[in-house]
Amino acid sequence: MSETEKMVPFSQAGRMLTTGFEWEAGLFIETYKLLSERYSKEEAKEILGKAMYRAGKNLGREARGMVDRGDPIGMAQAWGVIYGMGADAAERLDEERLIFRAQNCAALNLFLRWGISMEEAKYLGDAYCAGDVGHGEAFSEQMHFQHTCRLMHGDDCCIWDFSVTPQEPSEAAVPTASLKD
Repeated sequence: MSETEKMVPFSQAGRMLTTGFEWEAGLFIETYKLLSERYSKEEAKEILGKAMYRAGKNLGREARGMVDRGDPIGMAQAWGVIYGMGADAAERLDEERLIFRAQNCAALNLFLRWGISMEEAKYLGDAYCAGDVGHGEAFSEQMHFQHTCRLMHGDDCCIWDFSVTPQEPSEAAVPTASLKD
């Protein structure tokens, strides 16, 4: 069987990607519920935030191994491999910066479908989105990452902002001090 024959149609791949995020989000919510039975909600959120951050770091290192560049262009190439949307989906892409924008969040959609209120989703969003931070940080030492908008923060979109220059943290950025220990 050729490599092309092994590939699924793009529409099926898109649904598979969404399903993957739904599985991740479902596991996150159920783990949060179980941890909240043993610990306070704050401790459960902290544990999950650290787990998501560490998982993101591992995936960021793997993503870096897929491409030849450790800059925003390399990150866009890695996103192309991982998510099927790379340079062509970027709002901005050059050697200094990569910006992606999304109007939808499969994880937030699942949270809401499963009865998590928007207020609680906003509370848990920092922990859930910590994986993106770990991913960006581990991709390259020269890369700085933050969300400048997040649906789970209550914004009208998500923006992933990768830069080779440190930036002032945006209001929507995931606080990272408690993640790094």
